[in-house]
Amino acid sequence: MIELARHLPEVAWLIPILPLLAALLVGVRGLLGLTQGDAAERVTAIWVALACWGSLLLLLALDVSVIWLGWPGQYHYARWFAADHWQGGFSLLLDRLSLPVATTTALIGVLVSRFSANYLHREAGFHRFFIILAFFLSGIQCVLLSGNGLLAFVGWEMCGVASFLLIAYAWQRPVATGNALFAFISNRAGDAGLLFGLGLSAYWLGSFEWPVLLNARLPLVDLRVLALGFVVAACAKSAQLPFSPWIARALEGPTPSSAIFYGAVLIHAGVFLMLRLHPLLSQVPDVMAGLILIGLLTAVYAWGCSLVQTDVKSALIFATLFQVGLMFAAIGAGWTSLATIHLCLHAAWRTWQFLLAPSWLALTREPPAPPPSWLRKRVLLYNAAVQRLWMDKLAGTLFAAPTLAIARDVRALEEKFIDRAIGEPGKGMAVQADRPLVCADGLAGRMLALVADGLQQMENRLLLRTEDSVAQRLMLAADPGSPARAAALFDDGGDGNLCGDPVIYGMTQIFWSQQVNLPVLALLQLLPLLGAAVVFALRERWTAVLAGKLFALAELLLAIRAVTVIDPLNPALQLAEQVDWLAYHVAVDGISGVFLLLSTLLTLLMTLYGMSRGMISPGRLFAVLLLAEAGLVGMLLTLNIAWFAAFSALELWAVMYLLRRWASSRAEIQALARFVQYQGFGWALFVAGCFVLGWGYAEAHGGRWSFDLLELSGALPAGKFQTAAFYLLFYGLAVRTPLFPLHGWLPNMAQHGLIAVAPALMVGVKVGIYGMLRFVLPLTPDAVLTWQPYVVGFAMAGVFFTAALAFLQTNLRRLLAFAVVSHTSLLIIGLFSLHEAGIQGSMLLAANFGLAVTGMWFIVGFVFRRTGTTELGELSGLFERIPFLAIAFLVFGLAIVGMPGTPGFDAAHLVLEAAIDRFGALSTVATALGNVAAAGFLLWGFQRAFLSQAIGAGHDVDKTQPMEYAVCGVALAAMLAIGFFTEPWLHLTELASQVAAGRFAR
Repeated sequence: MIELARHLPEVAWLIPILPLLAALLVGVRGLLGLTQGDAAERVTAIWVALACWGSLLLLLALDVSVIWLGWPGQYHYARWFAADHWQGGFSLLLDRLSLPVATTTALIGVLVSRFSANYLHREAGFHRFFIILAFFLSGIQCVLLSGNGLLAFVGWEMCGVASFLLIAYAWQRPVATGNALFAFISNRAGDAGLLFGLGLSAYWLGSFEWPVLLNARLPLVDLRVLALGFVVAACAKSAQLPFSPWIARALEGPTPSSAIFYGAVLIHAGVFLMLRLHPLLSQVPDVMAGLILIGLLTAVYAWGCSLVQTDVKSALIFATLFQVGLMFAAIGAGWTSLATIHLCLHAAWRTWQFLLAPSWLALTREPPAPPPSWLRKRVLLYNAAVQRLWMDKLAGTLFAAPTLAIARDVRALEEKFIDRAIGEPGKGMAVQADRPLVCADGLAGRMLALVADGLQQMENRLLLRTEDSVAQRLMLAADPGSPARAAALFDDGGDGNLCGDPVIYGMTQIFWSQQVNLPVLALLQLLPLLGAAVVFALRERWTAVLAGKLFALAELLLAIRAVTVIDPLNPALQLAEQVDWLAYHVAVDGISGVFLLLSTLLTLLMTLYGMSRGMISPGRLFAVLLLAEAGLVGMLLTLNIAWFAAFSALELWAVMYLLRRWASSRAEIQALARFVQYQGFGWALFVAGCFVLGWGYAEAHGGRWSFDLLELSGALPAGKFQTAAFYLLFYGLAVRTPLFPLHGWLPNMAQHGLIAVAPALMVGVKVGIYGMLRFVLPLTPDAVLTWQPYVVGFAMAGVFFTAALAFLQTNLRRLLAFAVVSHTSLLIIGLFSLHEAGIQGSMLLAANFGLAVTGMWFIVGFVFRRTGTTELGELSGLFERIPFLAIAFLVFGLAIVGMPGTPGFDAAHLVLEAAIDRFGALSTVATALGNVAAAGFLLWGFQRAFLSQAIGAGHDVDKTQPMEYAVCGVALAAMLAIGFFTEPWLHLTELASQVAAGRFAR
């Protein structure tokens, strides 16, 4: 028996896993249509009950084993991911705090699941409730048993999502969904505090493990900042002042959820966090005094409000809040054992009271007790208690109203200044009086015309001269035997070979013949071109559609093959191919491999999307999509900046053709005009930057021009010449990205453009980030360091500027566009941290955003095909009709805000660590708050589009089609696979990120 008890901690990981498996099984049964009738209810209830019993029995066995073996302590099971100097693992801490609280929670879970089986019998959301209940029980056990802050944060977020879904259980009622959103946003503010604390612990201590954190010895100021992050998280989750208003709104959910969430378990999560971190908090006396003050003030607030409540659940929730306030005060006073006992007893007692609440009126004949006479006589105090100290109104006055006011001002700035400055289509004027045909509007349009005119004059003056012209020098350099070329080349390797030698900054290459037996990268570029030709030749036959899908699938498989060949432990650029007379030079590393997989996968999904309901001219659509893929793949593979510009032009042309080919209204044509104006301006800037780099190289190498990355990195421009190159390249790519304030083309294009093209456009957006990493950072390093603070400052402004605009959008497509701009700013912050972790985080965020935003755009397209609109005020009652698409939209939205299980979660921690290291705490707090804002407007959009009450009979929409399941299912699976198995992706990009950041080592 004792020997068996020794091995119990080795399987303790089953405690949170069993309820999660039950939730997945019930969810799969629902997707398969096996949840109809009373018998299905019984199966669901039994599965969840068995999972709860399994967790409880395992915990009881661990409790009994303590008698003979003592407290098990910390157990490490697996490593989740590692980056830079820290890592996150799956570990449990089984000690005198976690085991008693976890056992009490498991017991409550068993009781509530049994009660709910009868209470919710024949309810429309019976199976949905049990899925969320099991999901919550898994998350709360992660919080209680976790051996590190990372796993605790995973459970913390799981509980938050489950809370949101159960408060909005009656999703047809606007009050329920509104209260769910209010509660979720309030808790997200606390989540930002927890994320901030974990980021500081990773940066200062190099670990997330609780034992390391609890034994930390840091300066008092650092300890105070670290502790405050965790205190904010605990106060928000346990509804302590000033976060108390959300708890009363949370009672919209069913009675069992009120019992287990807000009466017994979730309300105590903040208390548990403070108990867990007490050794750390006790080192900061003023923080402990703050806990006493917060707890006592909350207890007084709850006591006063409870005196005037007239319904059972409201009275119970304020009684609960009163007790939790006393627990905070006890922790602040150092009475941790008392607080732990208080927590367990109060949770059990309050569960019984909440479950009894529906029967309270039948059990008692007496009316509710009136408020005490002393309170009724004091009108001011009585009104304060009835109005709950006006906390809701105060929150609206201090937070909601200023946010809306700022959003309105930002929209006015956008419409009256930025749009007019950049230019609007159809309102051009002559650039020069003697050239009336050259028209443009706004700063961007006029600058584009002036740049074009300047380039023409430059061509006349430089290229057409007969003696010693640039053209003559280029022709001499093109001749391998010419003296000019021989003088320009140098023998890096000392082997007599003037081509392909390693250059400085660690840029080396391995040719494809040394790794594989075929030129994989050449095939990757030629295959989509061949596919486009074949599909176009087949015209609109069904074989054209089939061929398009097959070529897209073959490209994806070839990309997978290329990535599997990459050696992540070798810093060299790999699978290199080079043809000098074409200036053709391609290679890949781990970062370009991630983008390559993303581009090819999304192209395949776009072909599936195009046929999910049929489309006009699918053959032509697929042909141009393959051309766009050829441009994207070419940009990701080339090491020649001029070829990068050429491939960029091909991809932009393909997108513009698709948009113009299917444009059918004036608004769509105007949106296209703006897109062309912006992108043409950005492309011209980038080409001018290429020209500056090539010219600088020619001046240093006897007139031989080159646009090759490896050669250019050996002859970097200096001084103002490098600054000019940085300006041109960066702003040219910033338009594509798009970075605030160069984002004006995206909202209109999102609202009026072709949805089938949007995913290709989103991938192109992420290629802007890749271009900055591949060319801007290594070729203009001094200028990057000089202008880094300004770039990051604009990016931080863009996070909040576009988030404010998103709150005022009435169109779902425009809202998603502003979400893209806001989160692109986070990519820039990570990239321009010039830190290995920040670069890794940005690349992972780019993959996450590419999959999540594309998936959301697909769903918007499916909704538009059914309803003919994406106006939030016209969409209603969709959750009941297309539940799979609604849930997928929610998961994609949560991925964007960095929920656990998605790539955004790990990427957010990486960017956070880099931001702390490079820019300090202020920018880190701003980055975390940007995530809170994103959660606000994305969930608000989800609420309006899917959870709102049906208007009249609602939209007459059909069920989800098989191809729609396939498109969204593949995107979800890919995103979650990267999220749950992050380690291989971080390993793939680690060395490439180190090389990129190494140029800026401090």
